[in-house]
Amino acid sequence: MKWWPFGRRASENSPAPEPLPILPSSANPVPPPSAPPAALLSRGFVAEVFPRADASAYAAALSAAMAAYHITSRFRIAHFLAQVGHESGGLTRLVEDMTYSTPGRICATWPKRFPLEADAMPFVRQPQALANRVYGARMGNVFPNDGWRFRGHGLIQVTGRTNHERVAHALGWGEAEEAPARLSTPSGAALGSAWWWADAGLNELADQGGGVMVEPITRRVNGGVHGLVERRALFARVLNVMDAWGVG
Repeated sequence: MKWWPFGRRASENSPAPEPLPILPSSANPVPPPSAPPAALLSRGFVAEVFPRADASAYAAALSAAMAAYHITSRFRIAHFLAQVGHESGGLTRLVEDMTYSTPGRICATWPKRFPLEADAMPFVRQPQALANRVYGARMGNVFPNDGWRFRGHGLIQVTGRTNHERVAHALGWGEAEEAPARLSTPSGAALGSAWWWADAGLNELADQGGGVMVEPITRRVNGGVHGLVERRALFARVLNVMDAWGVG
């Protein structure tokens, strides 16, 4: 399973991931959501951790989603918020931005697909064409324009028709085509990311420790270690704010 969030851009030339525990399968599904508490995260807490986010919307959305999928212990909360915070630009991006202003940036992001700047030039400031070029005919994308339609969505940046379909089916949203719109709202993005986190076995991985687990969790979320320094810093920040607000 590959979800390819924002960090997947660096995965083409990243070191091979280290072996990790086996992920849950469809034969061992994540338990159904339980009734959430009134508020796991407050507006003030979210605003302090993610100052550019819509704190009111995300406090409610994250509280419900995290409680539903048992992301409620100290390390589970800190690891989860650090990862989704990095992937979503501090809870400010729910749709992957495919607009690149220079061919060099495109080449740096997808070096195998664009070995020369001349190859990338036609895709400068052409987000739809670029998405179809880099995502078409893979990750379940089989129809024209699937690469654009199923570019990254949500806090974890679900990418590809297959992965959108998995989220939609798991959460009762219908088919893959329903997922992009759902994942582009705070409530849907929070719920989709929490479901994926639990389904990927990341609660159990988070239980194994604090800062030392940021790298293996990043590898599972990202497919590499892109943004590891920022993820570690955000993990530490979340813990500090949790202590200040009495969370976890």
